[in-house]
Amino acid sequence: MADTRPRLLLAEDDPQLGPLMARVLDEVYEVRLVPDGGDALDAALEGLFDVLIIDRRLPTVDGVSM
Repeated sequence: MADTRPRLLLAEDDPQLGPLMARVLDEVYEVRLVPDGGDALDAALEGLFDVLIIDRRLPTVDGVSM
């Protein structure tokens, strides 16, 4: 059975906040958590996401530059 929930990319580098947000959002979305701005940019460009939640202060590439 395929997951039919909308796909969400969550870019959050806080090791406590990121997983907590992912667990809460997983009730509605298929969540992919990425802790680095560069990795988040790559994922956003290669994947099909319905929603992006991007932290403004990320390592490598900040959320504003993304």
